Amino acid sequence: MRARCALIIPIGPGDHAFCALLLSLQSALPEFELILACCRRADVEFASVWLAEQGIAASVHVSDASRALQQNYAAERSQADWLWFVHADSGISADVLRQVNFITSQAELNALYYFRLGFDVPSWRMSINKFGVWLRCRLFRLPFGDQAFLMHRDTFNRLGKFPQHFTKGEDHALVWRAKALKITIAMLPAVVRTSARRYQSKGWLRTTVQHLRMTWQQARAMRAWAYASPHDDYKTK
Repeated sequence: MRARCALIIPIGPGDHAFCALLLSLQSALPEFELILACCRRADVEFASVWLAEQGIAASVHVSDASRALQQNYAAERSQADWLWFVHADSGISADVLRQVNFITSQAELNALYYFRLGFDVPSWRMSINKFGVWLRCRLFRLPFGDQAFLMHRDTFNRLGKFPQHFTKGEDHALVWRAKALKITIAMLPAVVRTSARRYQSKGWLRTTVQHLRMTWQQARAMRAWAYASPHDDYKTK
């Protein structure tokens, strides 16, 4: 029986974080069409061997190095009606899986769904970031890709897929496109956890300030792009 939802995981060069993610989801994976979207042949070879050793069925694709391109490429080759884009360093709980099952079985089709964000390292500093993400989403409806976007294929196509001409922030741009097209942007109550390794390696304050500055710099350019031609017949080439 064809899976209702495709689980698409973009893989960065040499990034093996997906291994821990898939092991944590192993019992639930048969419910999904699992697709790994790589950008190097070496990563395809590693993933294929590892998946075979673990007995996990998945499609492994390779395209040029760009998360937008990798995710678009994988989505085009999937068969499922729903698309769930999950970063490789995510932590997915049973609550998240229940929400995915509920949404894909009876939810509004014309919507971009996302999850609340948490971090894998509990600390008062990361609690500030967690609250900041929640506030940004509640006030401005601006989730990012590490919040595991979930949408029907028709919605994804209407959005024109992930824009490939931005070097960074394809997820941010997609959200602005949804706002321009008046597509519902809905937060789901479960929490997807993401890695805090960048904050640990580069410093919490420095990384937080960089993210804030980049977010608002991107917002100006991406909002202008998204609203330039907010029509349903728009398609990203």
